Amino acid sequence: MNLSKYIKDIRLKAGITQMEMADLIGYTNPMFVSYVESGTKLPSCRYISTLCKKHPEHKPSLLKYYFEEQRKLTITKLKKHGLNALGHI
Repeated sequence: MNLSKYIKDIRLKAGITQMEMADLIGYTNPMFVSYVESGTKLPSCRYISTLCKKHPEHKPSLLKYYFEEQRKLTITKLKKHGLNALGHI
């Protein structure tokens, strides 16, 4: 399981549309929800925070997957700039 899949599962289990999820998070357009669920974009901190507040039972897993994605993104950026993050990559 990854973050995008997990977020989509939360939405589907809640029985809400991407538009309803966008409204819940505070977006006017559901495209960002679509991008997040497809893995095209990483959700914002506001997105994750709102989901954690609305679905506290999912908070540990949401944060775990979010931090894993952030870590991967950081490693990729460091490698791009020729830094091997202290040899741990």
